[in-house]
Amino acid sequence: MVPFEEIKWSPLRKLAGTLSGNSASVIITSQVKPQGWSSLIEDKVIAEAILDRLMASSQTIDVKGESFRKSQGKKKIDQEEN
Repeated sequence: MVPFEEIKWSPLRKLAGTLSGNSASVIITSQVKPQGWSSLIEDKVIAEAILDRLMASSQTIDVKGESFRKSQGKKKIDQEEN
């Protein structure tokens, strides 16, 4: 039986392996910086393998500021109160 942890991260690990060495492009979004992924993936070996493959030839864009959803939620609440 395959542990749940492996099943959960298996698609991302397979994607990372497929992209390794290819000229394909992919966009991955996350609320957690790549350095923090190891705290989300229980198996540290899998975490390191995924990060190594994804970060090897990546460009990281760090977006700062309030989340779009949060700002839209505030606008909706303000509109409902008025």
